[in-house]
Amino acid sequence: MSATATPAKRAAAKKTAPRPRKTVPAAPDSDVEAPGDELGEEESEAPLVSFDDDDFAASEQVLIFELDGTKYYAPKRPSTGVALGYLSYLRKNREDLAYAWLIEQMCGPEAYEALCAHPKMRETGFAKVVGACQRLLKEGAGPKVSPTSRRSSTRKRRG
Repeated sequence: MSATATPAKRAAAKKTAPRPRKTVPAAPDSDVEAPGDELGEEESEAPLVSFDDDDFAASEQVLIFELDGTKYYAPKRPSTGVALGYLSYLRKNREDLAYAWLIEQMCGPEAYEALCAHPKMRETGFAKVVGACQRLLKEGAGPKVSPTSRRSSTRKRRG
């Protein structure tokens, strides 16, 4: 209200009662049933993704290297988690640290320690082990590209 309002207008404004709000009465608790509560059970939440056996890496092992009579194996099809972890490790750390992490994840910490402790191990031998682990990652882990998804990139241009 403006400062120039007359005393009569101010008095009329004070006498006006606020409008009552409309309310809806709440339903009694005993009459309300939650969905799926008919049998007294809570509704279970269904997952958005369900996994089956084909979604998990196979446990088949392949021989990666043998050193002083001890054989060291790695999964033929490493999990996608190992592949993603390796890529993440490469992004965040030096390349040689990522190689160590990869060998430990795929062949086990004993394999990495054996490579480090061997008195005659050279960089070329270590590189062969890293290369074998990387090949397994490329061949066995990660999403596969279906032939239909490549179609757009291999289309011939009309001319």
